Amino acid sequence: AKVAEDAMEYKKAADFYFRAADFAEMEPEKQGFTIAAADALENLADTYEEAKAFDKAITLLRKVGGLYHASGDEELGSRINDRAIKMSLRWSEEAKKKRDFLSAGNALAEVAQVMHSEGDSPEAIRMMMEAGNLYERSNLFEKAGNIYDAAQEAYKLQRLTSARKQAIMKAAEAYMKMDGKPEIVAPLLVKAGNMLSEIGSDMKARWALKRANELFGQLAERAAAEKDSQSEMSYLRYQAMCLKKWGKAEQAEEIYKTVISYFLGQVKADEESENKEFQAQSLEEAADVLEEAGRSTEAKGHLERALEIYVQLADECSTQG
Repeated sequence: AKVAEDAMEYKKAADFYFRAADFAEMEPEKQGFTIAAADALENLADTYEEAKAFDKAITLLRKVGGLYHASGDEELGSRINDRAIKMSLRWSEEAKKKRDFLSAGNALAEVAQVMHSEGDSPEAIRMMMEAGNLYERSNLFEKAGNIYDAAQEAYKLQRLTSARKQAIMKAAEAYMKMDGKPEIVAPLLVKAGNMLSEIGSDMKARWALKRANELFGQLAERAAAEKDSQSEMSYLRYQAMCLKKWGKAEQAEEIYKTVISYFLGQVKADEESENKEFQAQSLEEAADVLEEAGRSTEAKGHLERALEIYVQLADECSTQG
């Protein structure tokens, strides 16, 4: 109760200081109120730390560190961020002892963000990779894949090729371990396939795309049974894309023919209804699919028609205006 009471008072104090800063006219006065708010939030973080609510405490410390940095006190901002890092590492170790790998991973993800803000990118990336491993131990493969993907982007900025390749491989493998709803898993398998192709792991890339193709096929069948033609064609389009990347060009072409026929039918229906805006949108969609299918000349023709309609609509609006 005491912790809750203290927390409530510190939160109120910070809110009032922030409001006072909003009304302050002189910059030194505004800065003084902002620093007072930061002090109150640090006290609030202390109460959360006492209660072992580490996630809340760390979120506040990161905010406090940012406020001090913004006010020009770099030394104090870095000290607060260092405290957030130490608390996060402690939280991670305690969580690991309890085999709570999700919390342990979240703690290291927090560490990585603070380290990155302080300019320590190599150590931040190492923390991301470790957090990814912990998420995998929790069977949270999408979360693991996402943080590995963030790590590979950071490696890319530092031009660390071999380390980046390892991070890409880890991200792709995490996505490939996922189970769940096909509409969630299938796009991540495509992402994994693209990643693996980028680093030259063609066999694994084909496997990921093959599985994605199967899932998109299931989704298309379900949409057809539900008489949802729009969704069915979208899933068939993704299925064709997977087949094409997987090296099954003939099968992809057959599916693309079905999808293109549907979208061209939409164009015709919109022409007959004289809804120019819908007609232009259908032409754009048809052009996208034609481009994917390798029929660039036809795609260009449809885009030109869409552009003509948009210009016509714009002229009509200008005239009416």
